[in-house]
Amino acid sequence: MYEILVIFCAQYLPAAALLACAAYWLWAPRAVKVELALAALVALPLAYAVARLAGLFFSHEQPFAAYGYEPLVPHEVDNSFPSDHAAALGALAALAFFFNRWLSAFLLLCAALVGLARVLIGFHYPLDVVAGLLLGVASAAVAYAAVHSYFSARPHTDK
Repeated sequence: MYEILVIFCAQYLPAAALLACAAYWLWAPRAVKVELALAALVALPLAYAVARLAGLFFSHEQPFAAYGYEPLVPHEVDNSFPSDHAAALGALAALAFFFNRWLSAFLLLCAALVGLARVLIGFHYPLDVVAGLLLGVASAAVAYAAVHSYFSARPHTDK
């Protein structure tokens, strides 16, 4: 049972986080939809790019490759640092913080569970997950600041 739960969290819980974001977006007011979508379109690629860049400066094999065991889920050996999943979920959780605190808390919980599961499964070290989360949060903060300042500077018309 433990293995099934860990695999679920590592592989499928990110989809639940995306579904929660999509559900929130569908019921959000139009002004929030536009700003949130634009901020996400900036934050997620930025988080991925920053994570890839960080991986160029610090590189190590994944734990399953370094210690010679089979991971719970088949995976190619590549750089473990930082966790792309943690960066993406960290960015989503941080971005949601500016729009809905409950959604943000749920996404942060998902990010923590996914990160823990990916450590347990042998894909990452804890440092990889923490670094991914921090890079994602920083990317979301930059993206939100840029997008929000753009929307704040625009003249508002209620037609």
